[in-house]
Amino acid sequence: MDKFTTGTKVEQSDSKLQAKYDYIRNKLVKETTFFQRFADSLTQFFGSLWFLLFHIVWFVLWVVINLGLTPIKPFDPYPFGFLTLVVSLEAIFFSIIILISENREQQTSIFREELSLSLLKLIEEKLETIEKNMIVRDE
Repeated sequence: MDKFTTGTKVEQSDSKLQAKYDYIRNKLVKETTFFQRFADSLTQFFGSLWFLLFHIVWFVLWVVINLGLTPIKPFDPYPFGFLTLVVSLEAIFFSIIILISENREQQTSIFREELSLSLLKLIEEKLETIEKNMIVRDE
């Protein structure tokens, strides 16, 4: 086996890996719906500090207003039944959106695993080629 044959095999392996990567990536992009991308962006926002700060301010204002500590007329007196309803509905929607995003992340994880397996196979092929070349040189 000469160096030209070895180089051709390596180039073929590289192009196969690139083709597989392109195929899987295009498949993921095509299968991603508008709602999945929207869920991903919302999930990213839900995990931000700004989202946490917004909720802290919202809850504090709600409680302060409805305890009658401000000149604004209370609209949800203690025990804050309407606040409980709003927060419960919010939690339902958040959990659904996060599950949609998690499902998409699982698809991406499968993509990474397939790509890693292909890369490991390519590395194995290259190492076998190097080993064969070393054996040929020793003879």
